[in-house]
This record gives sequence, structure tokens and C-alpha cells, in this order.
Amino acid sequence: MTLNAVDEIEPFAFKEWAAICAALVAGRQSIILRKGGIHEGPAGFQPEHREFWLLPTQFHQEAGQLTEEGWPFLNAARIWGPFPGEILLPAKAQVQECRRLTTWEEVTALQGEHLWSEATLRNRFEYRSPGLTYLRVTITSVQPPIRLPIWPELEGCKSWVRLPDIMRGR
Repeated sequence: MTLNAVDEIEPFAFKEWAAICAALVAGRQSIILRKGGIHEGPAGFQPEHREFWLLPTQFHQEAGQLTEEGWPFLNAARIWGPFPGEILLPAKAQVQECRRLTTWEEVTALQGEHLWSEATLRNRFEYRSPGLTYLRVTITSVQPPIRLPIWPELEGCKSWVRLPDIMRGR
């Protein structure tokens, strides 16, 4: 899979469950498995960026969609909001490896490397057409997290969000 090289010009954020972001920042998880949001169309998720900010979201996140080991990360992620009128960006991610998983066996071989429940991954894997995108990432935390006012492009079921111009050069 190819990745976009425009990140230095236009910074992007990746919307992910806050608990998974917390696990990534804590070093418990170093992979992202993605199918794609409704606004991404039939092609689903596209791994467009080599570097991106993590944008923790509570949307669609529930304890039952994580393994029991993942439940504490639901509480850990509460430090990032939601806050009225603003979002927090706690870390940057850099993609080390990117590939398409096309068999369920490839997905189950990753057990222990992530905190999603088997049922959650099965639903994502089988949605529309079988497969998931696998990203192995390294994470760089930012202390304190960057606070941004909410802007219209945040809305909707999509993975990538172009950050406002005030983020250029960060």
C-alpha cells in the first residue's frame, strides 16, 4: 500500500477511539486495524498519511468492544475529554508498516497485540468485503496535549481530518 507524502505541508489527524489512543500512547498497543467510516465510501479506509496526530473520540466506543485488558484504558482516556468546544491532540503517530489483511487468520495472528474484542474485529473484517488495513506505528506523546477549538470538518464518520492552519509546522 502506498502512503501520501504531503504531511509536511498539510497536517492531518486520525480519529480513533480514545481508549485505543490511550493504549497507543501508553505503549500497550502499537498497531491500528482499520476498516473505514461511512464517509469513506465503498473503498473504505485508505492509509493516506505517514505521520498524523491522534484524535481521541468517544464515538462508537464501548467497553464490550474491547478485551477486558482494554477496559482500564477507557478511564485513562477521560483526561482527553470530551471538553465543550475543544478537542485535545495527545500524540503524533508515524507509520512504520502498512499492509492489507485479507484473511481472518492474519487478523487472529495479531491477538495480544491489540485491545479490540474478537467480535469487534470480526464485524469490521467482514463489513462490506473481507479485509482490514494494518498500520504499525510509533507514537510520540505531546505534553501537555495540544488544545484546539472544534471546527466543522471534525464531524462525520471518517478517519482523516485536515487540521486547521494553526497546526502548520507543529
